[in-house]
Amino acid sequence: DLEGQEFSSESITFSVDAESSTGSINSVQLFYDFNHQSDWNSLEMQGALGSYSVDLTIPADGTVVSYYFYALNNHNFPPIK
Repeated sequence: DLEGQEFSSESITFSVDAESSTGSINSVQLFYDFNHQSDWNSLEMQGALGSYSVDLTIPADGTVVSYYFYALNNHNFPPIK
């Protein structure tokens, strides 16, 4: 539960585990937006062996962050997990 937490100017680390039943993971991205804007931004996540992470700085206290992860394998298919 993120509600009611104190604001910090430090970045937040987003982490995800991803695997593919066919091939290997080529890229994992974090897509995010602030305060329900219509344009989504993306960051390439770093990692290997199924664990990926990226740091995101939140611009101000009270900012609503929406996000999702997206991954592709070497066959350009999204992985199962």
